[in-house]
Amino acid sequence: MPKDLHAFLDQLRQLGPEELATIDRPVRPADFDVTAILELLTRDQRFPTLLFCCTEDLHGQPSRFPIVTNLFATRARCARGLGLPPEQDKMELSLAYARLERSQLPAVTIPVGEAPAKQVVCAGADADLGMLPIVRHFEMDLGPVLTMATIMKDPDEGFYDVTFIKVFYKDLPRRGGLTIHSPHHLRIAKKYEQRGQPAPVVAMLGHHPAFSLGSLALSPWGTNDYDVIGSFLGEPVRLTASETWGADFLVPADAEILIEGLIPPGEKEICDPFGEVTRTYQPQGLKQALDVTAMSFRQDAILQDVFSGHEEHWYLGSIAKEGSMFNNLERQHGCIKAVHLPNSACGRLA
Repeated sequence: MPKDLHAFLDQLRQLGPEELATIDRPVRPADFDVTAILELLTRDQRFPTLLFCCTEDLHGQPSRFPIVTNLFATRARCARGLGLPPEQDKMELSLAYARLERSQLPAVTIPVGEAPAKQVVCAGADADLGMLPIVRHFEMDLGPVLTMATIMKDPDEGFYDVTFIKVFYKDLPRRGGLTIHSPHHLRIAKKYEQRGQPAPVVAMLGHHPAFSLGSLALSPWGTNDYDVIGSFLGEPVRLTASETWGADFLVPADAEILIEGLIPPGEKEICDPFGEVTRTYQPQGLKQALDVTAMSFRQDAILQDVFSGHEEHWYLGSIAKEGSMFNNLERQHGCIKAVHLPNSACGRLA
């Protein structure tokens, strides 16, 4: 079976509640219920993956979508996600990431009817972001925000760029705001902006952890990230046609939830503040707007979230940077043994 989030959670479930803890009582993600529980566990130095089974959407109604979070909160779990024994979670994990980053495995395309991520489709007015149980993370955050990967396609060279970008809910059913940090995403968006054309973008809310870790590889401009991510999965990424653009924009067939939309040229939305990886708030600013065109998801879809500014956020980025920095330094100097970015510096800072 193709690798996906459900299969990995089944593996964790067999290991017991220290790896996957299920919370059945109702939670209101937009009112800090999710992050309050995560914070209490962190203070107790406990880092299970949490699966919230009974959630509330942004309309105050019971949601069909559970939430999974804290998946990357231990290096051992990240090692499992890349197919390593959990005890190989230190230098071995960094070197494995570096090795996988140097390889590619071309993606494959499957029919829409075979794609789990297309089992339910909501288009047009039915594509309501408010149906999702979006998490509000910290007291001074602007509002609920989606924290997973987004996908863009270069209009000239045709390669796909996948990276983590925040999507803010804007109190309108089909409107959001994007806080784009990735230089590749910004470069692609600028191309569309200069042409006066809307830029296609897809937010992906859940996949196998190897997909997420692979999406953070520091690949050079022009690299098709789907092919790099295939190396991390150990199998080709399965793609299928999008609802909005068909075969002109392919999306991950084994994702949990896909949000398709357009960045309208010249339009901005207020985004941030948001509690970031450094445990400081990113300042408020005018960022790219997002007009949602369609949503699709599995019948049993789970919304995945990242607990910002904590162990999950630190490891998700630091393991990728350790591997990428190793490759860059090794190419320059040829005598590098390993790279480590400790949590004491948020997994990012020198």
